[in-house]
Amino acid sequence: GVMVSSLLIFWLAVPRLEKDHRKIPVIIQSLYRGNFMIYGIPFSLRLGGEEAALIATAMTAVTLPLLNIAAIATYARYSEGEKVRWKDTVMQILKNPIIWGVLLGVLFFRLQIPIWEPVESCLADIAKIATPLSFLLLGSRLSGDMKGTDSRTLFYMILVKQWVMPAVYLFCAMMIFHFSSVELVPVLIFLTAPGAITTYQLAIQFRADDVLAGAFVLYSMVVSVVSIFLFVMATGICQRII
Repeated sequence: GVMVSSLLIFWLAVPRLEKDHRKIPVIIQSLYRGNFMIYGIPFSLRLGGEEAALIATAMTAVTLPLLNIAAIATYARYSEGEKVRWKDTVMQILKNPIIWGVLLGVLFFRLQIPIWEPVESCLADIAKIATPLSFLLLGSRLSGDMKGTDSRTLFYMILVKQWVMPAVYLFCAMMIFHFSSVELVPVLIFLTAPGAITTYQLAIQFRADDVLAGAFVLYSMVVSVVSIFLFVMATGICQRII
């Protein structure tokens, strides 16, 4: 619901408010997609325990393919330079290792396919370092250089992504759908997670405004330190009142 509604709203609204085609796909993807792949499971585990982490894992499996498809379609629609070849775009989606990882994981789980114990032990060790390593690699790609960035646009992007959207959708989750505390944890992280590094990578690939994309990833991460903390507190207080 969050993905479909936000995509429809931003696909309609952003082109009316922003005329620079290099910025439009960056703004749209930055607003509807956060870095849930990295933040979702570890934060859910810390805040809601194993049950919340399991929900976050399921959310990751469902949302990642859709997020990647929507992102590539958005950039292809507004890219400049060479004409977009949709056949090549579809092949890029199908070759995405994240999507294949999700599909293979579901396949092995549903069919109860056993894994040789030494291999399973090795994979478990790799899984333990995956999250801290991904944070380190993410930090290595960021730069604090704001030269050429539209600071006014960046401000409104962070305002909408880190504050307005979480407030609106969390209100709906609590007051309309009556999610439990455990269910709210991964939803909260999905909404408040800062910008995904793929926004910056796709902006470079499709010759969009990569400076704006990189600035959003960096500064939304800084703001999320405060926004996640405050939304966790506010959600907890609202749950007790309700």
